[in-house]
Amino acid sequence: MKKFFAIVAAMMALLISSCQPYETGTVMYHVKIDESFFDNMDILAYGIDEGFAKAGLTKMDVGAHYWTLQGKKNACNKKASDAFLSRCQAIDNDRSLLTLPLDLKGVKVTLIYTYSGDHELASYTFQK
Repeated sequence: MKKFFAIVAAMMALLISSCQPYETGTVMYHVKIDESFFDNMDILAYGIDEGFAKAGLTKMDVGAHYWTLQGKKNACNKKASDAFLSRCQAIDNDRSLLTLPLDLKGVKVTLIYTYSGDHELASYTFQK
């Protein structure tokens, strides 16, 4: 019986130590546009920014096209990723969402998040 309780105690200790607490804080986002695509007026970036604004992300005061969310990292990342992909699809289907129509076929955009370093979160390649 002692061995049984020792095994159960060891398993509980292992289970508790393997559980990670939810990471919370401020997560920063920006979009990386394919380097082969030349857009010196940031038309595509501003078009994607509108999607972030509508989704409730907060625009940072420093630098252009940087956005933040506060809360649990996974929930923030899901919200930002959904906003990014939704807006890219909308732009792909309707170029009038941009201030000037652009030929975007084959252009890849990547959503980067910063939380203890930079990480790729999602990407989209324009089809039309």
